[in-house]
Amino acid sequence: MSRKRSSSDAALEALRRAREEPDSPASRERIREALGHQNWLVVSEAANLVAERSLDGCADALGRVWARFVENGAKTDPGCRAKEAALTALDRLEIFDPEPFLCAVRHRQFERAAGGAVDTAGGVRLRALFALFRLNHPDAPLYAGELLSDASASVRAGVCHAIAHYGSRSSAGLLVHKLASGDDDPSVLAECAAALLSAAADFAIPVLRAWLEGFDEVQQECAALAFGQSRQREAVDALIGWVEQAVLEAQIEVGVRALGVSRTERAREYLLTLVESGSLLRARHAVEALAIHRYDPELCARVREAAKKNRAARLEPLLTRLLG
Repeated sequence: MSRKRSSSDAALEALRRAREEPDSPASRERIREALGHQNWLVVSEAANLVAERSLDGCADALGRVWARFVENGAKTDPGCRAKEAALTALDRLEIFDPEPFLCAVRHRQFERAAGGAVDTAGGVRLRALFALFRLNHPDAPLYAGELLSDASASVRAGVCHAIAHYGSRSSAGLLVHKLASGDDDPSVLAECAAALLSAAADFAIPVLRAWLEGFDEVQQECAALAFGQSRQREAVDALIGWVEQAVLEAQIEVGVRALGVSRTERAREYLLTLVESGSLLRARHAVEALAIHRYDPELCARVREAAKKNRAARLEPLLTRLLG
């Protein structure tokens, strides 16, 4: 055991030296040696370095990682760290061979945990799916459809992101189905709504506008956040229109907070108008929404200037607390 620890420590030290000059022949050799190590930590650190620096000449060594760690993975690679790091590096290197990702896209690895066992391979499946979409593999949408019912909420949300990032408009049909069928985790629905808006805005906007105008609070918040994250003028206008008509404080807060996420000038101008001339409730929510951009001195100055004009709302104590 002490020899194994010594070997791992030496390999990690060699990687630290390689990180200082990763393009040198000696460093490349150290990295390839580390990728062949039996310790999952050494392999994952080496693969991470390859991914960070997009180091060529390591694809073969990365490809062999899977075979070494897939058997008895709970013991040899707890948390799938080495396998996921190797797949990430292969994807970053933009290899054209889909085989490593086809092997991984359905992989499960159950490990002991309190109350039973937990599957730690969700990140592996997700990375494989991203790579298959990058390769424009014909089966990528099929695996995406399968993974949209994955037990892991983070995987389901990640699938939505993958479809928005790589998928065609036809793949967005999976997102439509997911929105219609629902999900136990609101974060998945929020990611799905944002993804559909990115992939097929003309189809998504009427669907999400109906969510805003409905009575389901989860759907309202998901739609509001999706509109707030969008740069589509029609999406931002739909959100502003909803805030204008809202009468419940909870709806006003959700809508204004979503507009605060937006980086569009249209959304910021509207929020500054609320700060300047809105009711006490709307003005305070607008200040709180804009305060997430406190790193932007120019915007903070605009918020302060608008607040000075709204004497009825008495926003100075709030500005001091949120903006300093």
